Amino acid sequence: FEGKSEWASCGVGHEEAKLPETSNKSANVILSLLRKLIVYQFHNTSDTAPIRLKWSQADGRWLKQNGENLGSFLFRIQNEEKTYYTRIIKYIRLLLPFFDDFELYPEFGQILIRWKEKGTTKVFNVGQASDGMLRTIALISLLAQNPNDLPTVLFLDEPELGLHPSAIDAIAGLIKTASTHCQVFVATQSISLVNNFELEDLVIIDRKGRNSEYYRPNTENLQSYMEEFSTGQIWEKNIIGGRP
Repeated sequence: FEGKSEWASCGVGHEEAKLPETSNKSANVILSLLRKLIVYQFHNTSDTAPIRLKWSQADGRWLKQNGENLGSFLFRIQNEEKTYYTRIIKYIRLLLPFFDDFELYPEFGQILIRWKEKGTTKVFNVGQASDGMLRTIALISLLAQNPNDLPTVLFLDEPELGLHPSAIDAIAGLIKTASTHCQVFVATQSISLVNNFELEDLVIIDRKGRNSEYYRPNTENLQSYMEEFSTGQIWEKNIIGGRP
C-alpha cells in the first residue's frame, strides 16, 4: 500500500461499540476479525449465575462466553449432533465417574440442566451441581463440540479454576485437540496446566511499570533446565519470568 492510511475515529466513552456503524473498509475488516475472536470465562457459578438458570431452547446454536446457555447448547447437540454429544458425555464420565447422562427437555420453551447419576434413578438439577462440576461440563462441552463450530480464535481465561488436578490434565488434552482446528490462547496461573505444554508453546507476560511485555522463552538457552525440570517447574523457579 502506498501513501498514508486513512484513520477513522469512533470516539470514546460509548456504552455500545461504534465499530459496527463505521463504513470505513479497514474498520469493517477489523470488525470481521474481532467477531471471530471469542473469550470464554466460566468463573461465575454462584447460586444466581446465569449458567444455573433456565435458558431459551432456541438460543443453543453457539455456547455463550459465560456458559449461560449451556443447557440449550447441550440440548441442541443431543438432538442434532449425536456423535459429538456422545463424545462430550464420554469426557464428562472420565472426569466425573458418577455421572450417567443429562435429562434435557423443554419447559415452556426453556431448558434447565438436569442429569442422572450412576446407581440411582434420581434426577438432579443444576442447583445441586458443585462449581467445579459446572465448570468441567462447560469446558468439555466447548472443547469437545463439533470442531467446525469452534471460533477462529478461542481465548480461555484461567480454565483451571475450581477443577480437580486430574481434570486439569484432561482439559489440557482437549485444548491441544481443539488447537488443531482453531487458534487457542489460554491465560493461566496453573503450574499443573502449564506442565502439559512445551516451553515453545508459552508466551510470558511481565508487568513493567504501566506496561505489559510479551515474549517467548529462548529454548536454546534453556536446554539444561529442560532436561532436568518440567515446564511448570521452570516457570515456578522464575527462570523464564512471568512472576507477580
